[in-house]
Amino acid sequence: MAARTERQKILDRESPPACWFVIGEAAFRSAFGDDAVMGAQVARVAELAARHHITVQVYPLATPDCPGVDGPVTVFDFREQATTGYAEGYEAGRVIEAPAKVDRLVAMFDHLRAGALSPRDSAAWIRAFQEEQWKN
Repeated sequence: MAARTERQKILDRESPPACWFVIGEAAFRSAFGDDAVMGAQVARVAELAARHHITVQVYPLATPDCPGVDGPVTVFDFREQATTGYAEGYEAGRVIEAPAKVDRLVAMFDHLRAGALSPRDSAAWIRAFQEEQWKN
């Protein structure tokens, strides 16, 4: 947990990276901790989504054929280096550098973004979810 909290400091830098997250609705609805913990986590996502350099989209449970069911993935698109991917799975993660595999990962992420709620609708969904769950 400490390492994850430390990594988030990059988002507070003077020149933070642009970040785009697609989060499945199931992640919001699956409890990890008590109501206070979950409420704080959802509030943090809402706060980050309001920043100009961060885009958050919610992928609804009702949308069929989610292309990201194999687990979390990250695409690192660097200015002066080749795009690289990272995929997580049970007890392991792997770096993806082969251009053809990176291209497939980017295409999968594009499909996730296309099937997700728009950033504006996602922000509204998160607010409604907060009100529904914690009457904030």
